[in-house]
Amino acid sequence: MNPYCNGVSIINNIIKASLLVQSSHNTNISRNIFIDIPNNEGADIVLTNASENTVYANLIIQTSGDNHESISVYANSDNNNIFGNTISKGLTGISVGFSSRHNKIYANSIKNCEYGIYLSGAMYTQVNSNIISDNNQNIFLVWYTDHTTIINNTISNSTIGIRLEITSNLSNNTIYHNNFINNSQHVYIPQDRVTIWDNGYPSCGNYWDDYDGEDIFSGITQNLTGSDGVGDTPYPIPSSDGKDMYPLMEPYGMTMLSLDLRGGLFKCSGIIKNTGTNTAFTVQWKILVEGGFVLVGRDASGTLPTPLLPGEERRISTQLMLGFGSIILTIAVWADNAPYFSKATTGTLLLFFILL
Repeated sequence: MNPYCNGVSIINNIIKASLLVQSSHNTNISRNIFIDIPNNEGADIVLTNASENTVYANLIIQTSGDNHESISVYANSDNNNIFGNTISKGLTGISVGFSSRHNKIYANSIKNCEYGIYLSGAMYTQVNSNIISDNNQNIFLVWYTDHTTIINNTISNSTIGIRLEITSNLSNNTIYHNNFINNSQHVYIPQDRVTIWDNGYPSCGNYWDDYDGEDIFSGITQNLTGSDGVGDTPYPIPSSDGKDMYPLMEPYGMTMLSLDLRGGLFKCSGIIKNTGTNTAFTVQWKILVEGGFVLVGRDASGTLPTPLLPGEERRISTQLMLGFGSIILTIAVWADNAPYFSKATTGTLLLFFILL
């Protein structure tokens, strides 16, 4: 593609040559099949000095040759969305480098490559919700790769799950809510360089299939009676001083929450229940009261102090409410790994009693 071609769409093609997007913006490369691009043509899809582009739902297959990159983003290419692609075999599945910023890599499937995702000189990259498996090294960070966020990925069946190379300046990278499963070595990092391995409590950290701790306690310091789906002791990151302070006991995954509204004396309340099969992390809620003449206590919000286990219920409520008239009560709940869900009902406020 010629340089400086903006707003081009390349959709639903079978492509057997490398596609170069150079100094071009707002390009849409979607639902194409790239198959057996010759090694001497470089990567299948190349973005160079190209920003605000979309690379979506492409199938990229190399049936022969292992010296080939599938998607390459470099040379000041910013704010590109690379998502929903299926990549199989090659040197690198997706690479980002050379001062490229704010690129998003999410919901891709990358298998049977030397490097699944390779970041070199990339800044503020988001690696989210990918399935990265059966590669030699699933994710490799090297050479001034800063402020990378790696969350909600399945990183499995590889020689090395994540490699952070300390021969260069790596800093301020955050890694949590990932599932590390059946890797020969989950993490290779000779010395940690300001890497954060959890998102605090109650959002918590990663699932490590070799974690051997117990879950007897709960709370931010894991000293309260009762399990919370989080290990009571940190997971030490091999060959470094790093720790995942809140390792997960089961693989991280989506779940569902339900609500039951209730009125009462001075307060209105709700019962939040985890109806799914995975622990819900950072469960947040809000109650909104519309209509009527409410003197105090119209709205309330909060975060559950601990994760919510499957099948577990928790009661939440407003503060003291005073007023009168017809009201509409709306309660909403969501979590890190549960979609936003709301429920509304009409009622009557009689000074300090709420009828629903």
